[in-house]
Amino acid sequence: MLSLNRKIPYNSWRWWHRLSGPILLVVVLHAISIKSPIARGSPAGIWIGVLAGLGLIAAAYKLILYPFLSNHAEYEVVAVSPGKAAAQLDFTPTSRAVAFVPGQFGFLRMKVDGLREPHPFTIASGAASDGRISFVIRALGDYTAKLVSEVAPGMRADVYAPYGRFVRRPEASREIWIAGGVGISPFIAWMKHDEAGGFERVTLFYLYTPGRAFPAVETLAAIAQKCGVEFVPVSTGVSSPAFVDRFAEIVGRSDVAALDVALCGPKGMAAHVRRLMQQHGVPDTNLRHEIFEFR
Repeated sequence: MLSLNRKIPYNSWRWWHRLSGPILLVVVLHAISIKSPIARGSPAGIWIGVLAGLGLIAAAYKLILYPFLSNHAEYEVVAVSPGKAAAQLDFTPTSRAVAFVPGQFGFLRMKVDGLREPHPFTIASGAASDGRISFVIRALGDYTAKLVSEVAPGMRADVYAPYGRFVRRPEASREIWIAGGVGISPFIAWMKHDEAGGFERVTLFYLYTPGRAFPAVETLAAIAQKCGVEFVPVSTGVSSPAFVDRFAEIVGRSDVAALDVALCGPKGMAAHVRRLMQQHGVPDTNLRHEIFEFR
């Protein structure tokens, strides 16, 4: 119930959540030590026992074994490119690198007091031969604001990755990418993927707030031009003719069944794009989008 209540600040929720494992252990030991009105050999008793056992196994894995068995690697910060309330962090592995597909995300856990809390961020780079990875991070909360202001080259971090399935669909004959703010990260990774192709069939809409775009619109335009992606910056919102009219034009000239619409941005943006797709006969199943809100 606490996990479902998003009004609880993450910092407070996280510590209560960490206590759930030990609390479950106490409850199970208590249930074993008393005479229960539910016979342990009955269907209900077996069901409760199975659930309790799975819960204890999951808690033991997460609290004790996860740091050793999970796929992660240590990285060092080699460059920090600051922006307005945002920054791009570049890392190189200290030994081995984690393998990932452009568009996936990882949990970044800095090895610095005050910044050790793990947070998920999309990897904003393609797979490099030297294992170098980047994250584009905007100060949207207490932790990210502290991270953006205090991170410096030389700091080390553990990156737990890869996670997510927001990857390109090579079978699509036409692609529309829609990024809102910091949601540009996976599309940067897609464009910087050296082994990728088919960029001539891609249109990237970048919806941003003037004065807050990061990376800069000019930087993104240069990346898009280099790989052959049509880049359409939109500073006036999802209702802007610059977005709505160009979207309609692309749909009108495309095979709707083979059109892939990939979106990474605020929840409200996804709802608007879905309505726009319905107006032009594009099936809802053609839309793929990241879901930011999770614990």
